[in-house]
Amino acid sequence: MCQLLGVSYSEPKPFNKLFAEFRKRGESNPHAWGVAYWAGDGHGPAVIREARTANESPLAAALASTPVPATVIVGHVRLGTTSGKWSLRSTANAHPFLFRVGEADWAGAHNGYIRGIGPTVHHPVGTTDSEAFFCAVADELELSKAKLTEEKMDAVCRAAGKYQNSGKLNFLLSDGENLFFSANHPATVGGLYFREIKRSGQRALIVATRPLFTEEGWEEAEPRWLYVAREGRVMKKRRILPVFTGKTQLTMFACEEEPRAVVPPAGKRRYRSYIDYWEDQVAKKRAANYH
Repeated sequence: MCQLLGVSYSEPKPFNKLFAEFRKRGESNPHAWGVAYWAGDGHGPAVIREARTANESPLAAALASTPVPATVIVGHVRLGTTSGKWSLRSTANAHPFLFRVGEADWAGAHNGYIRGIGPTVHHPVGTTDSEAFFCAVADELELSKAKLTEEKMDAVCRAAGKYQNSGKLNFLLSDGENLFFSANHPATVGGLYFREIKRSGQRALIVATRPLFTEEGWEEAEPRWLYVAREGRVMKKRRILPVFTGKTQLTMFACEEEPRAVVPPAGKRRYRSYIDYWEDQVAKKRAANYH
């Protein structure tokens, strides 16, 4: 599956060592990589994307060896599942995706698949459902004229609530000040982990699909909650409730239903998508290595 990396620092700090470890995951996610980072100087993000395997890319290698300071990072390595060679070789389909709302540039990265995204005012450039989802987020942010963090959380929750039950929705999103992250699966079956680090008065909050460097100190992000981190720590979190629209209301869960455990049915399993099949095989292989 695709891999996500999000970081929030309390002050500008080089992220090359962290990215050097993360880019190794390009070996199993070979179709693209990308990073958006804010330097903390009030300017919009620098965005680097490439339709190439991260651990074989000279550009990714240069970024991994260069101590560039940043306050917020949104990173991604891609295992593409959309059809067609163009889709897998196009930088337009590489994450993070960039969009502008009001006076802020936003960047977002997604892991999973989403079905049934309707027409949006903001139009995707590529062909992925991931970018279409962030267009829906941009519409909500623009419609609500969100300026405060609370208002932005409301808008992101509304967008995510429409598609929480329409696939696998793990995502990172930032406006350069706040780092939003959410997963609708438990961390142990492909959700998100996060870790807060405090050293010498400096703080860092790291979000990843799988723990980096060590298994210790990582917490599992609760499924169907939106977290917001700022200056190296989690500031708030909010439950994402389903948004009922038209026929979707007939298939969505009740608002307060707890996330269901992912238990394979007895007998031969039927997979809803290639991603479901692939992640199940990875989990089985990992479990076999533990015994």
